[in-house]
This record gives sequence, structure tokens and C-alpha cells, in this order.
Amino acid sequence: MQNIYGVLDSTGCHIDTGLTERGAKNYATRHGYDQVSYRINAGYHVVIVATKINNKWVTPLRREDHESISNM
Repeated sequence: MQNIYGVLDSTGCHIDTGLTERGAKNYATRHGYDQVSYRINAGYHVVIVATKINNKWVTPLRREDHESISNM
């Protein structure tokens, strides 16, 4: 199975938009959304992939990234 990309609306609900992250970001930009996510194996769990801050797409840090930064 593959992941289904989409956007998160103001209530936190995932809305399917396509099969690629790039397509989801394009849709989000054109329709005023600021978070892109995907559903794992078309299931019910959602992972946020990117957030739009100051008109730029930013990838959130993963837990492993936080741990490696704090150990420096």
C-alpha cells in the first residue's frame, strides 16, 4: 500500500488531495491550507509532513532529531 497525502483543515481533519507530497503542497498553497500530512497505508493515522511558515514549507523535526540536538 502507498501513503495518501493531503492537508489538515482548521479542525485537524485530514483531507485527501493526492499521491505525492509535492501535489499536496501545491493544493494547500492554492487553497489556503498551511499543513500537509499523509495517511499511513491509507489507514486512520496521520503524520504531519510539512507546515507553511512565512510562505515557506518547513519540515517538522522528528523525535530522533530533537534527541541528537539536545545531546550536543
